Amino acid sequence: MDISIFDSQGKLTNRTFLTGGQLVDVRDLTPGIYAVKVLAGERAYAGRFVKG
Repeated sequence: MDISIFDSQGKLTNRTFLTGGQLVDVRDLTPGIYAVKVLAGERAYAGRFVKG
């Protein structure tokens, strides 16, 4: 699984490859709104989250 996190200006801030059962560490991100894109096999998911 390929997970990409983008800041509010569209800049890639974090890219992680997970093999299963792992978590994405966002502790180093500054507070704000982020977009996340997840590629899992042939499926793609997109969403947003707020880091407080």
